[in-house]
Amino acid sequence: MTEYKCFICNHKTTYFKDIKNHLNRKYNCFKKNTNKEKVIYSDDQLLLFSLFPYINNVHIIEKTELDYLENSDIIYTNKDNLFKTLETIEKTHIKHCIYCNESFDKIQSLKNHILNDCYYKYLSNNNEKKQNLTINNINITDSFNTNINSPNILINNFFDMNAPIPFDKDWDISKISHEKQSELICSIYMYSQLLDEILKNENNLNVILNKNKNTGLVYMNDSEKYIQMETHEIIRETMFKLNKLLNEMNKSNELYFKEIITFSRQMINKKHCDYNNNLEINNNVNNMMTNMYYKKRNVAKNKGKCVFKNDIELDGY
Repeated sequence: MTEYKCFICNHKTTYFKDIKNHLNRKYNCFKKNTNKEKVIYSDDQLLLFSLFPYINNVHIIEKTELDYLENSDIIYTNKDNLFKTLETIEKTHIKHCIYCNESFDKIQSLKNHILNDCYYKYLSNNNEKKQNLTINNINITDSFNTNINSPNILINNFFDMNAPIPFDKDWDISKISHEKQSELICSIYMYSQLLDEILKNENNLNVILNKNKNTGLVYMNDSEKYIQMETHEIIRETMFKLNKLLNEMNKSNELYFKEIITFSRQMINKKHCDYNNNLEINNNVNNMMTNMYYKKRNVAKNKGKCVFKNDIELDGY
């Protein structure tokens, strides 16, 4: 049995999502910690002790393994991005580290690697780079504000409003009218037609498939940028997001009779179940949506180059 325990207040749960929410509360136990036994540990140690699970009541990490974090709070300060990374791993089932590209046989092994090694190194290295990024002894943040036209400052490396919407966030559907949404939830081809509408908005072009269509680069956020995923994993996550969006459209629809909306909801979820359980349907959907993403490949690639041309390699894509 797998269980998570808050190292400060002993809150227990069997779900990672629950322990994450517990540690993210506005008035969390980190801020009101009065336990004398626990106060000897740093914020980073307390956080990681809580995130490593217990398996059959045995903690999978020894306390001495985190001695190197004795005076550290860098992970706790940046825990939001850590949580996003771990959630992405659970959703997409990737087994390679987005920070160092090392591969693992098991998802839990990858998560352990990130928690107890790679994320700290990633943050430390970035911290060191930021400290070295000065121009005539002026911090790069000040330079951004006062010397924005200087050719020596690569603005796109730090801030760009044209980045696509992250793959693990909701798409922008503001350009899809309510009338069109009503049509979509009653269409035989509701999933593919909705994706087609979504991909018309360049802000949603966060997937760049490679030439062989078997893998793709997926934009995650401004810190992780693009990570590589297998195409079938991209489509699986796409179908999950489309199902969620179609159900939301169905629930908010006010143009059709209740009986039509009920039937529409049934078909939305039946199609998703068929995709998950029928191999032939799964293959057909994968091929169709792969081609839809591939048709947008050049636009998505140019957007990626424009925004992060100094940070990612798009050769071969």
